[in-house]
Parts: sequence; structure tokens; C-alpha cells
Amino acid sequence: MQRKAIQLAKNTLVISLPASWVKRQGVRKGSELHIKEDGAELRISQVAYAHRTANVDISGLSERMIRWTISGLHKIGADEMLVRYQSQDQVRIVEDLIRDTLLGFAIISQAKGVVTIRQVAKDANDQFDAVFRRALLVTVSLAEGVANAIKRRDWDELRSVALLERSNNQLTNFCIRLIHRGESQSPIPSMHTMILWNVEKLADEYKYLIQSLPKEPRVTPRCQDLLCATAVLVRSYYNAVYAQGFDDMDAVSRMRKDVERKGVDLLQCRGDAEVAHAMINIARRVGDATSALVALRSCQGLGSGEKE
Repeated sequence: MQRKAIQLAKNTLVISLPASWVKRQGVRKGSELHIKEDGAELRISQVAYAHRTANVDISGLSERMIRWTISGLHKIGADEMLVRYQSQDQVRIVEDLIRDTLLGFAIISQAKGVVTIRQVAKDANDQFDAVFRRALLVTVSLAEGVANAIKRRDWDELRSVALLERSNNQLTNFCIRLIHRGESQSPIPSMHTMILWNVEKLADEYKYLIQSLPKEPRVTPRCQDLLCATAVLVRSYYNAVYAQGFDDMDAVSRMRKDVERKGVDLLQCRGDAEVAHAMINIARRVGDATSALVALRSCQGLGSGEKE
């Protein structure tokens, strides 16, 4: 179905509504319609956005499954969650998750065996671009902070930098939530989601590395160089997101291969394997995020295919 835009005033364009839809919906002169932007699409309806409530039972779930379940409901756009639990330990897991990950949510009531989580702050649906950029910058700070702290052998700073992973979780989860609610205005929502997913997992690799290292690890100069090269790779990916054309992405792809090659060389070295393995995984996450970025950039030159 196609409609031609009609210009009524200098800055006003209008299109006609399909007669069959108007008849089915009972739309008349003066009827109030709700319009929602979703990337390149506009959604028109007679009802406003519906409150989404989810019911979930975490009684028999492990801590990891509880975190995945609640976080998943948040990401897909739930406004309220009625969570059935078995123990206070499970409630504490939920409380930690809300504090560290679920922006704008809080526990509003707790009865025996049931806790209610609800959105208490409105989603900043016009802030997707700003929050997306912040998520990338936090990840760059994490990568550079880890490399610099290890190079200076500042182990207190290393533990402090690790807290940026929580900020990464909050920001990436929030962006994915906005995408699923149709509030991102992304031209290809699935590709933005893929970028955010890999950026989140990239930060997880740094968290796991820090957790696995001894209190004062011995990191060889070659490992330090690899950490610095990986940080440069992460920074270069951020720059590529906001660059024009494909040259920066091509450079990121070459850098990613170089980091992987250096990492593979260190896998056989005693004491270096743990860091090398983490940096290889991070480079691959950057590679996956770059492929999604290429798709987003390519769509800018994609025509609608409509006939004149």
C-alpha cells in the first residue's frame, strides 16, 4: 500500500488513511490517533502504549538463571514484573540486579513469596543516541583503564576500573529496552541490538579477566602490549561508529586480526595465556560489532525501491 504526501503548508505534509482501516477502527473527524516512531516507520493506532506486566517464577532457578530472566524481561520492554520466589537469598539477587542493571526500576512491594518490580522513572525515549554513545564511551574507558592500570601495576586502580562494567550493563540494557519498545528510531533495530549485545559481552570479558587474576599478577611486557593494542582497537571501533564511510571500519577489521594474531602467539607462553585468551575474545566481539555497523552504514545508501 502506497500513499503520496500532500503539502498543505510550508512545513506540513499529510497523507490519507486507508478507507478500509478507517471503517474498521471507526475513525471519524476529530478522532485522536496515537503515532509512534519506529526507525523509518510510523505506527498509527487508536490506543496509547499498553502497560506490560510479566509474571515469572524464580523459585527453582539458579542465580545465573534469575539474572538472565529478570534482565531479559527488562530488555524486551516489561513495565512491571511479578516475581515469585522461594528464599530471601533470591530476593537479594533481584535487589542486586535492580541496583546494578535495571535503570529506572525499583521493588515497590513484597509479600510472602512474591515481589513486585515496577518502572518508577519514565524511559528517556528521546535519549537513545546519547545513551548509546555513553555505553560505547564507558566501554572504551574500561578497556583503556585496564591496560593502563596493569601497565602501572596499580592493582587498586584495576579493581576500581572494573566497576565500569556495571555502568556498561546499565547502559546497554537500557538501549536494548528502548529498541524493543520501538523508541530508538534506529533504521535497523536488529543491527543496533547486535552492536549493544557484543559491547556488553566485551565488557564482561574484562570483568572475568580481572576476577581471575591474582591480587598482584605478574604480567609480561608482551601481555601489556597486547592489552594496549586491544584498548586501541576498542577506541578505534568507537571512532568508526561516528565516522563517515567505510574506511574506519576496514581499519578496525585489520586491527582486530592483528590483535587476534598476537593473542594466539601468546597462548603457548606460560603465564600469558589467560590475558591472551581474553583479548582474543574481545577482538572477536569487536569483529561481530563491526559487521553490524557495516550493515547500519550500508542502509544509508539503500533506496526505498518505490516507483515514482
